[in-house]
Amino acid sequence: MESYLVKIIDDQNKKEITLPMTPNELSLSGSTVEKGFDTIVSGDKPRPKGRNAYQYPLSGLIPDEGFDIPMYSDITPFEFEELLRDWQESRQPYNKKLRLIVSETTINEMVYLNNFSIDYSGGGRMIRYTVEFTEWRDFDIKVYDATKTSTEQKKRPTTPLAKTYVVKKNDSLSKIARSYTGKVADWTELYNLNKSTLKSKDPNLIYPGEKLVIPSGWLK
Repeated sequence: MESYLVKIIDDQNKKEITLPMTPNELSLSGSTVEKGFDTIVSGDKPRPKGRNAYQYPLSGLIPDEGFDIPMYSDITPFEFEELLRDWQESRQPYNKKLRLIVSETTINEMVYLNNFSIDYSGGGRMIRYTVEFTEWRDFDIKVYDATKTSTEQKKRPTTPLAKTYVVKKNDSLSKIARSYTGKVADWTELYNLNKSTLKSKDPNLIYPGEKLVIPSGWLK
């Protein structure tokens, strides 16, 4: 494959460029992602689990208009450098989404510019470039609203807030217990919950104005 065209298409900005000269080097590289397992504990052996994104490194020359050599396009070194900077400084998740097409090959892929370098030793009229494109992979970014309660939190049972009862004239613990549970015998639970704050240690003596905490199990 001595001569081939390399096109880079930027759909977002409606730009399409063809490298003016066939790159000196063009290759495709990829690697396998392996997931390891503990062979002692589970007996499983390491096995392939997907692959890394393909890499497309290429390098070549971009001459200025003054060179009397056949070229596929008239893009200048300055214009090419500006494009590289724009592609890499995009605010997208990983630089700008581009399409890389290489004639005489199967390469026709969505990519992004991973890195580049430029050699100005030609005096500005010709630059030597090295670029590396990486296969583009779409991914979803989920945004969670921290102000909203999650479904799991909504399903959690809520504990009733403690309720306070103010003792009235002619009240008794058994009378108050019966009004909540229907059982006079539940007065002992009410007494045990409040005995540390009652004025009298005698459960038969409670005074108007005293505040009793009602057991949470009595609240519906």
